[in-house]
Amino acid sequence: MFKKSFIYMLIFSTILINSGCNNNTHDSNANAKYSKENINIAVIDSGINPTPNLENNIVETKSFVNENSDDLDHGTPISEIILSEENSYNKKISLYSYKVIDSKGKIDYKAFLESLDHLKKQGHIDVINISFGFRNDSSDIRYVINELVNQGVIIIASSGNTYGLNADYPARYPNVISVSSIDSDNNPLKFNAKGKIDFVAPGENINSISSKGGQSQYTGSSFATPYITSSVIKILDKKDIPRNKDRYKAVKKELQKISTNLGNSKIYGKGVPIKD
Repeated sequence: MFKKSFIYMLIFSTILINSGCNNNTHDSNANAKYSKENINIAVIDSGINPTPNLENNIVETKSFVNENSDDLDHGTPISEIILSEENSYNKKISLYSYKVIDSKGKIDYKAFLESLDHLKKQGHIDVINISFGFRNDSSDIRYVINELVNQGVIIIASSGNTYGLNADYPARYPNVISVSSIDSDNNPLKFNAKGKIDFVAPGENINSISSKGGQSQYTGSSFATPYITSSVIKILDKKDIPRNKDRYKAVKKELQKISTNLGNSKIYGKGVPIKD
């Protein structure tokens, strides 16, 4: 568990490695294709391995670093959490995996920016899950995120494990949903960010399927973030919310309606969404 905790702390560091982009793209499953009837979820992370629960949902995997598989064991369990309630949805969930974190937990800034540009050009993604962040603002990233939100994309990002400092970027942007973590008693975890927090979700000892296929437990705001992504999927599945620049505000308003207020907004935001 110490090793995993150390890896997760590396992910939230500001080490930025500008390695060359690999840009490997392939269909992970011949039967999985883009459909406007699906809810299309992009996971920008360390990649997604095609576990039995995920392989039928993966439409595209693309690496922007010189690796392909999820050897960090991060993007795969996050995607498993996102799809944990898929059986209750009316629509099918399509996953798009964009790898910008290498096996050592280093986040490639240039790769992240290129993945956002790629998503902007695609024009059909509904939700982006970003379970990491940067301490410093970037005008380039801010610009592309504004463009994506104007397209009607909902962006959900981890507030970071900042030990009381404000949220990381892009979670700190006003048009990105910032997620922090709580334990099973609704207490904030000791490494949480404070400040620009929109919602909280379970983030301690979370059970999920690892990149190797077995069960494991994970802790951190990284793993609270996909819970909120799952709640957003449920909203989009039940409600016909037009894809335009106002979609972010409409979805956030719906999230607030189903959330239980837990107190201090700088710690808990609007609270935790209650699942049906």
